[in-house]
Amino acid sequence: MLSDDTWVEPFIQTNRQRLAQNYTITIRLLERHRIPYKKGQNAGFFVWVGLFDRLRREVDAALEAGVPGTSESTARDLQNKLQETLLKQAIFLALGMDFGGDAPGWYRIVFAHEKEYPKLGLGRMINALRQQQWC
Repeated sequence: MLSDDTWVEPFIQTNRQRLAQNYTITIRLLERHRIPYKKGQNAGFFVWVGLFDRLRREVDAALEAGVPGTSESTARDLQNKLQETLLKQAIFLALGMDFGGDAPGWYRIVFAHEKEYPKLGLGRMINALRQQQWC
């Protein structure tokens, strides 16, 4: 199959078009809900999203102010809480820290699926964020 150019070329072109469409759908939903993402870093099938920038700023401010009970692990605790909330919505996002990310709260959203799956998954993700009042 892969050695058949008449089959491979249209397949690759169709795949590129579908990936571009799903990327656009994903980015539009993220922008509509003011969810930060890293532009130009999608490797063709995923996008990096920051799911609790607002809370991260609060943790950083508390650390700087020396608020008792606040530590760097607070951000990780929030990340774990978010992960639990997402799983309750049947959503699993890859933790950025597992893929070389340098800060808690960044995740990888894979959009290389049938068109309805990114929409469904992003809708569930947004519901989970709203439950935590993070969106």
